[in-house]
Amino acid sequence: MKINIVCRGMESTDALTAYVDKKMSHLERFLDKSDSVIAHVIIGKTTHHHKEGDVYLAEMELRLPGVNLFDKVTGEDLYAAIDELKDSMEREIVKNKDKKSDLGKDGGRELKQKIHENVE
Repeated sequence: MKINIVCRGMESTDALTAYVDKKMSHLERFLDKSDSVIAHVIIGKTTHHHKEGDVYLAEMELRLPGVNLFDKVTGEDLYAAIDELKDSMEREIVKNKDKKSDLGKDGGRELKQKIHENVE
């Protein structure tokens, strides 16, 4: 999986880039090895005019063959937002995989019913 990381409204540090890369590369175990996957991750501050504290944004677009998955998370802690984004994308990937397998099962069930109807 190729991961592109963009920082907005803040400076990118090596530690932050390594953290995002480590967390998002964890998602590879839910993806097929043969697929060419591109992940675009944007992290940074949402705005600069909050009265108290910073609000951070972490968003990700995952381009899989045949489908694009997208999610956005905001929070007061950047690292917590990144963790929450990883968990959310993990659920989206699993849900997308389940949809694909269910479609195959449904098609097989319909085919068996038609064959059974033609035999009788």
